[in-house]
Amino acid sequence: MSQIARCILLRYKKITLNIMQFLKNFFWRWIFPLVLALVLYPYMLTIRIQLLQQTPEGLKHFKRDRKKSYIYAHWHEDIPILALRYAFRGFVSMASRSKDGELIARLLTLLGIKMVRGSTRHFGPETLEQILNAMRGRDLAFAVDGPKGPRHEVKPGVTYIAHKGHYSIIPVACNAKHKFVFHKSWDHMWFPIPFSKAVIICGEPIEFDGDLQRSLQTLKNQAQEFFLF
Repeated sequence: MSQIARCILLRYKKITLNIMQFLKNFFWRWIFPLVLALVLYPYMLTIRIQLLQQTPEGLKHFKRDRKKSYIYAHWHEDIPILALRYAFRGFVSMASRSKDGELIARLLTLLGIKMVRGSTRHFGPETLEQILNAMRGRDLAFAVDGPKGPRHEVKPGVTYIAHKGHYSIIPVACNAKHKFVFHKSWDHMWFPIPFSKAVIICGEPIEFDGDLQRSLQTLKNQAQEFFLF
């Protein structure tokens, strides 16, 4: 094979690889999240969700007080069921800059949730400013033990945002009567079985220095006990 032919062949292989890589990235960044949203949203609409409050005041805030924004704190495992509740309701959420975070961000964006990208472990001034700007007239949904655990351990990010923005935190916990649990994932993320019943329990707003860990665990226990009887 002549030198010219080899150069042409190498150039052709390079162009082919670039095209394949572009198509792969395009699929995972745009097509797959869209298909996932088109499948998940109708599926989640089959779930019968019951909203409960820990106190008479709790549910009032969850239904939305337009005069004030809140931070809704929840465990990472509850994201699927809460995505339905937050969808198209003017919520803000946050995702990491990882590949998994990219998929989550694009999926939730398609569900009408405004996404902020950044580190959920180490908040820099730029990330904090983006969150506070996005929260103007909106509520923030925040997985307090994300993005990678440890499971059911509140990290300081949520209290840092609440402190800097002077926001109250509303703890939220969920459960379903029939569900599929991914036990191999660090958070034991779960999905309700279609047409099953689910419960979302909303606690009282607490200040940024309140005991969020205990509040969330109490609500989670209540949610788990809801379908025992």
